[in-house]
Amino acid sequence: MRASCMMAQRIWLAPAASLALAAAAFPSAAQDVCDGWRFIDAPTPGDLQILRAVSALSETDTWAVGEYAELHDGVRDWLTLTLRWDGNQWVHVPSPSPGLGFPGGTSASLWNVEAITPEEVWAGGTQYIIGRDGFPGQQYLAMRWDGSEWEVTPTPLTPEGGTGAYILNLDSLGPGRVWACGFRVEPANPQVATVGTVLAWDGSEWVELPPTPIVSIDEHRLREIEVFAPDHILGIGGHSGNGFGPADQPYVVRWDGSSWEVLDVIPSIGLQTWLRDMDALAPDDLWVVGEIVYGDRPSEPLFVHFDGETWQRFPAPSFDQGGVQIEVVTMVSSNDVWAAGTYTVERPPDEARPLLMHFDGAEWRQVFSDPAGPEFGWFRGLDDLGRCDVWAVGQRDISFTHTQRLLGEGCRADFNGDGSVNTLDVLAFLNAFASDDSGADFDGNGVVDSRDVLAFLNVWAAGC
Repeated sequence: MRASCMMAQRIWLAPAASLALAAAAFPSAAQDVCDGWRFIDAPTPGDLQILRAVSALSETDTWAVGEYAELHDGVRDWLTLTLRWDGNQWVHVPSPSPGLGFPGGTSASLWNVEAITPEEVWAGGTQYIIGRDGFPGQQYLAMRWDGSEWEVTPTPLTPEGGTGAYILNLDSLGPGRVWACGFRVEPANPQVATVGTVLAWDGSEWVELPPTPIVSIDEHRLREIEVFAPDHILGIGGHSGNGFGPADQPYVVRWDGSSWEVLDVIPSIGLQTWLRDMDALAPDDLWVVGEIVYGDRPSEPLFVHFDGETWQRFPAPSFDQGGVQIEVVTMVSSNDVWAAGTYTVERPPDEARPLLMHFDGAEWRQVFSDPAGPEFGWFRGLDDLGRCDVWAVGQRDISFTHTQRLLGEGCRADFNGDGSVNTLDVLAFLNAFASDDSGADFDGNGVVDSRDVLAFLNVWAAGC
């Protein structure tokens, strides 16, 4: 996950009232130039399986994680699932599933993965093991790939009096510098079911930071963190509001190295406002995604961008009589952002369909996945290797793994994606170049400079 510490002091200037509905804020860049999404078959080791996250290192080294189920003596055990893309196919790599053999079945699952190098990959989730009070229950699960095998790493157990702890997401600043977020039970406070948590890897074990602030009764959960520095962590998730129930009200917090601060920047809309994922290119360029549930009409996608000063909600396509759930987002550049999840075309019990959406610098729109892929299913994880190289993973037809990949350069000279190569493409590129947008890194060397202008003009002159 890319991050930068620039403008760290300006990030919290905007109050909730500034969450304006925006129309457009970025120079437009092409995305229709990609060749399209392609369904790729993946192993299905059990009778049920789900992929929840993906992390891409290179074209020949990508990891996807989740869980799968097997029947043992009439009992269904949920086991950790790790798949590795070798450039040609997905390969099922064995991974530990602590607690296997407990009466009533095992429950070990992975919710996120962070690939740092080929010899350092982290995965986090939950495991069913014995707690401090001697009773079995769900506890944090974190494991590390060292280049040859997966190994479980030490995580703190929940306080005595209750069990229930999950790692939902991971982020890193490089080798050995890894953080995880999620939630756990809080037995000491009878009015609070769970608290949001962040754990830091200290080189030998995971250490839990102080829990995030309690703002209501019942549930508090952190679903995603962006670590810009050890003393600058942004977290998003949900809390239960004024009543007992799911963590369906917006929750945004910031860690300054010693304490947490609650940020009132995304107001509650409708009955439920779910914040599910976040990605950032820098502290002044990030997206938060989720959905709004109204109750009397279909749910709507929620897309909120922060530019260092203002939080802006962007409009999104409606889904008629159905509903939508946005699970995940990945930023290729400021004007090349992908989100994924699921939608229905009618009110329940209509089955869920996989959903892909793209932001081109001007607007969000739905993009259709590979027609050869499944009609029903979910996307739960996204990651990118750059322009026109994005992975999406999840489940298909309820029971099977589902992976698709966006590929192809298409016509790179058509920079604004209008189907024609003309001077408007030059203007669009120069706007991106002047904004130091990563989409203007045309030669792909990681730096936006005059060589990118020459590379673009050479391609533009050649046409399509």
